[in-house]
Amino acid sequence: MVSGNEVKAEKSKKGLMRKAAAALLNAFVLCMALSLLIAGCAVQPAGNTVPAQGTPSDIVDASIESQQQADDDTAPEGSGKLPVKQVALDVADKKPAQVEVQESLEKAIADGTYTEDVTYNYHSGSEKITISVTVADDIITDASITGNNPHKVSANYINGVNNALPDLVVGRKIDELNIPKQVAGSSLTTGALKQHIADLIIRH
Repeated sequence: MVSGNEVKAEKSKKGLMRKAAAALLNAFVLCMALSLLIAGCAVQPAGNTVPAQGTPSDIVDASIESQQQADDDTAPEGSGKLPVKQVALDVADKKPAQVEVQESLEKAIADGTYTEDVTYNYHSGSEKITISVTVADDIITDASITGNNPHKVSANYINGVNNALPDLVVGRKIDELNIPKQVAGSSLTTGALKQHIADLIIRH
């Protein structure tokens, strides 16, 4: 027969074995839980990845933003963007007053049209003629001589000199004229013209 002490010892032995098995199971479960936790911390979803400061992605983003800003500044009308407009200052192309005065002093005569009556004498009387000269930058641009109810002989000479003026003086500098003593057979009308032009240069 089995004694009561032996039964008690067997039960105690089985109880210890159960407790040891439970402890091992708990330890295994704890190790597995710790392993899963460590693995979860080490692996991070790709969508949550944040690039380090100064990485190539930052440089690319900055370049794109710079290009977009340049495109916005130069966007054409109708594109929905407001271009930056450059305002140009219109400066009048005007000579300084000192330069204008200097150029005026260097001219032989001021620009303008000069029309005056001139009287000259001949052997049996006198003739009154009207001489008109237009000057621009010392260049004669127009000239004419007309008589005031002249003698018919004088009228021929006056008209002859007047008709010669386009080739004689127009287009030439007023202070560089080379008028001969006699034009169209008239020395008196020609002389009156030469003297009048010389007087204009002196007075104007």
